[in-house]
Amino acid sequence: MKFVCTQENLQQGLLVASHINTKNINLPILNNVLLKVENNTLKLISTNLEIAVTTKIRGKSEADGEYTVPARLLADYVSLLPKENVTLSLEDGFLRVSCGNKTTKIKGIESADFPVIPQIEKKSTFFIDGQKLRRALSQVSFAVLPSETRPEISGVFMSFNSQPGVLTLVATDSFRLAEKKITLSEKSAKDNIQTIVPLKTIWELSNILSTISGDNDLLEICVDDGQIFFSYNGTELTSRLIEGAFPDYQQIIPKEFNTTAKLSVPELLSGAKSASLFSRSGLNDIKLNILPSKKIIEVYSTDNQTGEQKTTISGSVDGKENKIVLNHKYLVDGLSNLGAVEATLETIDENSPCLLRPTGDNNYLYVVMPIKQ
Repeated sequence: MKFVCTQENLQQGLLVASHINTKNINLPILNNVLLKVENNTLKLISTNLEIAVTTKIRGKSEADGEYTVPARLLADYVSLLPKENVTLSLEDGFLRVSCGNKTTKIKGIESADFPVIPQIEKKSTFFIDGQKLRRALSQVSFAVLPSETRPEISGVFMSFNSQPGVLTLVATDSFRLAEKKITLSEKSAKDNIQTIVPLKTIWELSNILSTISGDNDLLEICVDDGQIFFSYNGTELTSRLIEGAFPDYQQIIPKEFNTTAKLSVPELLSGAKSASLFSRSGLNDIKLNILPSKKIIEVYSTDNQTGEQKTTISGSVDGKENKIVLNHKYLVDGLSNLGAVEATLETIDENSPCLLRPTGDNNYLYVVMPIKQ
């Protein structure tokens, strides 16, 4: 095996491929990345048996072959190399890495012991703008509950074509819920498919989309028999899916409201953060006093041990006077992920869910349950 490529391309490929590798004492080969040289292409393959990542690097192959070496070690070493051509070769059970005035040998494991990456049958294939999906995932994944006791909400719910031509992303931890809708490419399948993607898979997909540049480039998505497959600019990710049914979340999204306020996101975010400093320990509670008659909303908190704080925010406030108590962490999370300068806050009463959305944008919503006093 012998392959030559640029340091920049190799470093980027290893950033993608080595990200899922964690210390595994029982199966040491899972700590390794498989290097496979064939037809002037280097494939970097890694897996943790739940997720597999394959990325391709173009270069010059002088001899085909394959070998596995510790992924993090190789990635860390390559990041220190000068931005010149790197030569990878297999010599007497070692991977030899040469670049400029640096040469090293890394001990690895023969590729015969590396797990076989499952192939997915592409029955239903969808296409979507990769960077738009990356931003959309960040707007919902923070609301996931990483729990083994409730696996059905430990990932992101993906619904293809429940609304024709739209991918709907939903996440919840049962105290708050985020939903984002984005348009599928016209060449996508028309099948109506729902699935739950593990949070770790979402993190890996986000890492790939962040590391690999490609404005307006399409991400390919295939779902089949308990697995999901993503392909983006030469990098592939395959993952198991979560079994079970996602909660019928539509029933908790309020459809009618008694109070509506349109407010500056930076002002409301600052008010929530300020009030959080005086919220009661363990409750994380802050109060929103909505006063349509004065066209203001008061964000405040009190604590016998520390004191009190209040921020008054002016805006377009209509409907009935209302007072709600929210977990400040949930409110800050929602405001931070709206992606807008103005938020529309809607509520019914102190015991009902509070809804946040970017003003004028019906493609994103965030629902948070109140703290009942």
